[in-house]
Amino acid sequence: MQEMIQMIQDDSNLMFIAGIALVVLLIIVLVVVVFSTKAKISAERLTESLTLEKEKSMKIEALEKALQQAKIVHAGQVEELAQFDMVKKELTEHKEELQRVEESNEMLEKSLAQTQLKLQNLEALYKALLNEHETLQKRFESVQEESSRCQVNNARLLMKLEMNHRKK
Repeated sequence: MQEMIQMIQDDSNLMFIAGIALVVLLIIVLVVVVFSTKAKISAERLTESLTLEKEKSMKIEALEKALQQAKIVHAGQVEELAQFDMVKKELTEHKEELQRVEESNEMLEKSLAQTQLKLQNLEALYKALLNEHETLQKRFESVQEESSRCQVNNARLLMKLEMNHRKK
């Protein structure tokens, strides 16, 4: 091996070829290093762009969801607005009905006042009749008591009369 190295060193053509081979080898290594660096940078850029793409797609999905929710909210608000219009119409109808009921109520209150006045008069009459009834009831009881006493006396007198009649 020593001899081969000595022979290559002595021969200038071989040295020149070895130098060119060395330069070509260095150029190849340099090209490989440059391309591997570029490939690494490209791979990093690709992963960054993929990451950005994922983030953008996530943002787009979030925006689409927000848009769907906004559409749902909008539809709900449109529905609420329609219900509000219906409630407004019903309220107007109820107000008209309330006016009719209030007018009817005023007439009924007048009638009630008259009826209450009649009721008070009838209650006063009822109390007077009740007092008179109590008076008559007491009088009836006293008359009934008197009648009972009279019947008892009559029965005694009848018995006496019968006894007197038997004795004769």
